[in-house]
Amino acid sequence: TYYYKIGNGQWVDNGNSSTISFTEISPGNYDLYIKYYNKMLNKESYIRKLSINILPPWYQTKYAYVIWFLLGGSLVFSIFWFVSKRRKKFRKEESIRNEQRRKEEIYEAKLNFFTDIAHEFCTPLTLISGPCNLIISQKNISPAVAGYADIINRNAKRMNLLISDLMDFKQMEAGYKLPEITRLDVSGIADRITDMFMINTSGSGIKMKKYYFAGIMWNSDEKFLTTILVNLISNAIKYSNGESVIVEMCVEQENLIIKVINKGQGIPENEIAGIFDRFSVLDNKKKNGWKQNGLGLTVTASMIKLLSGNIEVTSIPDEVTSFVVTLPYLEPDGTKLKNEYDPDDTILYEYSLPQTKYEYKEGRLTVTVIDDDPEMLWLICNIVSDEFNVLPINNSSKAIETLSCNHTDIILCDIIMKDMDSIQLSKALKSDKSTSHIPLIIVSAVHSIEVQTEALNAGAELYVTKPFDAKYLKTTIRRLLGRKEDLKDYFSSPLSMYELNMGKLQHTEDRKFLKKVYGIISKNIQNQDLSPEFIASELGMSVRTLYRKMKDVTDKGLLEIIRNGKLTVAEDLLLKSKFTIDEIVFKSGFSNRASFYRSFAKKYGCTPTEFIEKNNI
Repeated sequence: TYYYKIGNGQWVDNGNSSTISFTEISPGNYDLYIKYYNKMLNKESYIRKLSINILPPWYQTKYAYVIWFLLGGSLVFSIFWFVSKRRKKFRKEESIRNEQRRKEEIYEAKLNFFTDIAHEFCTPLTLISGPCNLIISQKNISPAVAGYADIINRNAKRMNLLISDLMDFKQMEAGYKLPEITRLDVSGIADRITDMFMINTSGSGIKMKKYYFAGIMWNSDEKFLTTILVNLISNAIKYSNGESVIVEMCVEQENLIIKVINKGQGIPENEIAGIFDRFSVLDNKKKNGWKQNGLGLTVTASMIKLLSGNIEVTSIPDEVTSFVVTLPYLEPDGTKLKNEYDPDDTILYEYSLPQTKYEYKEGRLTVTVIDDDPEMLWLICNIVSDEFNVLPINNSSKAIETLSCNHTDIILCDIIMKDMDSIQLSKALKSDKSTSHIPLIIVSAVHSIEVQTEALNAGAELYVTKPFDAKYLKTTIRRLLGRKEDLKDYFSSPLSMYELNMGKLQHTEDRKFLKKVYGIISKNIQNQDLSPEFIASELGMSVRTLYRKMKDVTDKGLLEIIRNGKLTVAEDLLLKSKFTIDEIVFKSGFSNRASFYRSFAKKYGCTPTEFIEKNNI
């Protein structure tokens, strides 16, 4: 009979079987004890011991535990990272929503403010344009009065158009202004608008080219379509380089395609995305070159959106710019009556001013006026033309070339111009020796202190803000020109060779001589040979000549000047150094302590030690 046990356990009777089976035994080290009992001999065998090592399964090994730990850590980290990312994304989205909400609130507040202000402008503008039209209608008025009245009338109309744009923009934003879709002859509308612009630009050299068939019919809102065409063509003319403005129109794939193309300076690529942005229109900052002008393009984009269309802009700087409008087919609204809309109400005539030729009169000073706004150029030139010769320049890029060929006594220029602003122009003029002496006045509607400071730092003599008073502007010009003449008279007179020093006029050459003497003393302050003879030797003249010349230029004796120079050095060392008095005596050039104390007490009325105590050293 066989018996076995594991470790210190109980003996187990295994019967006559010599095979032992174990299951579900944990991994580890075990001792198996075995014996048998011989019934025939009634005798037990010796106990045999067998050491057994049961290995764990692969997923319970040390390496497996390391892997499980890494996987667990990665899982916890991934969960943490995912949750953190979700929170960051949520916070970012919340921040964007808050920022958008804040922008909307600011935008709405600004729009409401400007709309309220615009309402307040309506009555004064009516009181301006009404009497102005009465003046224009009068017979036998002078050409000058007619010109000024025309300027007032057109600028009143300009403000009315801006107010109208603002009102339309507010209504479209609020959802109160919706298109009235009717069947329209879009070719006829485009013809009327382009013909009006042809008349408007007849004096500017810009031509209109039309590429579309007659009789194109389309369902749209007449006022919307007219405003879109007027704004796009007006913008193209404004930024054209003088070449033709092209208007194309066709129907493709059930869409009306309108293209307005011009050649000019173009729009920078980084600004294209913002020219229709409703948030930036009220914060529009003037930049060099292309700049958004009013609400025109923003109103255009809003109208196109209400017509379920879209607008795209492509621009190659200094080459070509094109605006492409796509309008889908819309069903007409049969309940609406078609109202004839006059596009002339939305076109502002920019080039109707006559080209005035100003007479040059001998003996008058010349004023150069630089401005790319023809009305402002005409106004300033007319203000100053009764007293000065006038040289008008309407293109800032040609100003330097024109000034190099023509004499001028003073320059007036606007700060914001298309090709070169007055900051750049001022730097260019002041860096050129042939024009750096010419006074420069900047006339601008920009009231920012930073811009005014930048303009003055660039070389401008004066910064005049709009609106300005004509009398003040002329007085400013007269004073600057008078100052220029005063300086010219001063430097051409003998008096310019003298300077006021200590209440006395001193010749420039005398100041140079004294400066040389003081330089020799300062350079040789510790030199024991410093004396009138030494100075005369350094200047290459006799001692007698030196004394005579010093007597002519100053009341002080040469020995007194030397002694005062030494005492000045001593005073500085007493106040700013930690040298002893004996060291200061040597460093200030005195030969002995007694002469130093005597000279010091004579000038300061005390000893060096008392001087230090008085100054709390």
